[in-house]
Amino acid sequence: MARAGLDTPWQVTVTRPGGLGKQVTLAITGDYFTIFETQGFHPEPADETRNAHTLYLTFTAPPGVSRASVGTAQLTRPLPCGSST
Repeated sequence: MARAGLDTPWQVTVTRPGGLGKQVTLAITGDYFTIFETQGFHPEPADETRNAHTLYLTFTAPPGVSRASVGTAQLTRPLPCGSST
């Protein structure tokens, strides 16, 4: 839950027993981030694509890890209703 004018952290943690492989791709509903003012992701995605409904963020996974986290580079700030980026 977020309130206009207050910073809201966003983070995803992906876990896969046996390792993540070479890449991890997150698929996020594209409209989700339209209400936020963001400063990018940390780590930065190796690739970012979007279709009409979905934002795909592909990250290079460090070798041998079975868990990784992705978050915003800075905290996000929800925009007031009716605002656009």
